[in-house]
Amino acid sequence: MRKTTSALALIGASLAGQAFACSTPNTCSADSNATYCKIDVKDWGVLASNTDNSACMKGATDFAIQQSTSKNVDLVFGNGSFNFAAPVTVSVKSKHSSKHYSFNNSRIAIANKTSSKYLQIRGGGTNNTTIKFVGFNQNINGSTTGVNGISFFNSNNVRINNLSLTHDKYPFTQGKLEASSITSKNDSTAVIQLDTGYSAPEQFIRDSTDKSYIVTFNGDNTFEKVPSDMKFTDSRHLGGNRYELSGISKTDSTYLYNNHRTNSNLKVALSPKVGGETLYFFNTSNVTAKNLELSNAPAVAVRGQNGGSNITLDNVNYRRKKINNGDVNPLMAGTAGGYIFQAIRGGLKVINSTIDHNADDSLGLFARGTDLTSVSGNTATINEKKGQFISNGDIVDIYDKADSRKKDKGLKVTNITSLSDGNIKITFNKSINNSVTGDYIGSRSATIGTSSNPFEIKNNVLQHNKGRAIRSNASFGTISGNTVRRNGNSGIWMGGDAEHNSQCSQSVTISNNTAVQQLHGPAILVYNAIKNNASTLKCNKNLTITNNTINKQAQNAPAIFIDNTNTATIKDNNYRSEFSGSSVIKKVIYERLRTSGITSGQRNNTVVLSNYAKNLTVSGNSTASGKGRSYSSTSNTR
Repeated sequence: MRKTTSALALIGASLAGQAFACSTPNTCSADSNATYCKIDVKDWGVLASNTDNSACMKGATDFAIQQSTSKNVDLVFGNGSFNFAAPVTVSVKSKHSSKHYSFNNSRIAIANKTSSKYLQIRGGGTNNTTIKFVGFNQNINGSTTGVNGISFFNSNNVRINNLSLTHDKYPFTQGKLEASSITSKNDSTAVIQLDTGYSAPEQFIRDSTDKSYIVTFNGDNTFEKVPSDMKFTDSRHLGGNRYELSGISKTDSTYLYNNHRTNSNLKVALSPKVGGETLYFFNTSNVTAKNLELSNAPAVAVRGQNGGSNITLDNVNYRRKKINNGDVNPLMAGTAGGYIFQAIRGGLKVINSTIDHNADDSLGLFARGTDLTSVSGNTATINEKKGQFISNGDIVDIYDKADSRKKDKGLKVTNITSLSDGNIKITFNKSINNSVTGDYIGSRSATIGTSSNPFEIKNNVLQHNKGRAIRSNASFGTISGNTVRRNGNSGIWMGGDAEHNSQCSQSVTISNNTAVQQLHGPAILVYNAIKNNASTLKCNKNLTITNNTINKQAQNAPAIFIDNTNTATIKDNNYRSEFSGSSVIKKVIYERLRTSGITSGQRNNTVVLSNYAKNLTVSGNSTASGKGRSYSSTSNTR
């Protein structure tokens, strides 16, 4: 095999001045044939001994995309740990026009692979092949932005499997708060002694107003009394491994005083968002990710957004991992969320996977919209890059930017035209009568599942996460056979959210799940967390909650809480026990229950509690004593 080489300078401050040779064989490896191309990345200069393989890998991926027009393609890593530091640049075509967008935020990028042939990135197994991303972010024109690990843009039929994906350092830090530094409930500061192997506290990279979270653990477990949003705003090095945290609110200081001052078993992780996603899909369809181990993600571990369909994650695990043998065991798998999917056009599957000790919600399934940039008659404009999830023929709804109510609904898209100002003009079959610039548009075809292509969340373990096990306003799908254990802000939470996630859930079945020790809310919750007290909406429809087993439910929270719903069946759920050690319920839920006149006695040891709901069928639910108690605030159930 004849090879040519070219010297490529490495990019990035940490690698400035270094150079090495990439190979460019421009031919498939041995074992290829007329319909199949194997590309062994080592032939392109991607080696475990390199400090940065980004540039050499870019040559291999470009050749792979070219070959995939007529052949199935495997990009193959051998055994070893491969470093990727500098981001590469790709040009991504819009689905609405011939425009291209430049992305320079990923170490490995596949763009515009649109043929029906597959393109696969694979390793030798999660214990044998590791892709390690060096650093978390980059500076562009004075602004710090996160850098993704592996990204797929506007592509079709792509696969990634049998790899471990991690980073070269922890994106969080951890240690123990000094009890002597917590002297009153009014303190705005506290001192942390960092564990061995962990670096100085960091702040969010997004802007100066963001705060970094403090997450409490009792031994290896999430602590049952930890507030969901405890934060600090700055830190100061005191010498050695000691740092002073500042900007702590009075509420959070009271918590520290009552718990960390007196309980020496408690430790904390300090969790900012300091980088980009580990695995990212942008308007990409027919994806299979299988047998992957992810760790130390500096933001969301996996994100899929802005269109695309039929994305499957099978045995994709996000768990804690030591970087160096001498480090104290990490308290978290990484920062921010676990796996987040937004405006996917049906067919999402997450199966046989584990998300463990994550810093926020484990699994987010969002029917997400975007902002209107103008409105005129029967047309509206939106940003073209953000509008990749909308297609001609879609039925869309427009939501009020202030309170998330539908303002214009059931509009059919009849034409999409790309404009020179970066927007697309969408023409509808009827006039827009109530909506204005700044309101949110969402497509009924971009709701994670669709009536003809439902989503499936099955046989996963979601545990010890700061947020919710599942947060979703998705429609048309099933959530079944999952174990959700000891999550901070409840187990499975369905319903519309504020602003861009205003759409409500419909036609979802939640069945045969096991919930254990949800700390701050119900095991299963249907509730719209929207602004301006739009609490009487009953927009979640046709839900079925059946055959779920609920153990050690948080005190003062029902096992199942149904709100903002029209038509649901809740039957044959088994509520076994209450968790007396938990005493905190998420404030927004507590206020909803309190203002609805639902007493703490009604909430305790209760299988089903409903509020602002109608057309409920409740039967066959039981507690450990054999009595299936359910309550409704009858003035609201109509």
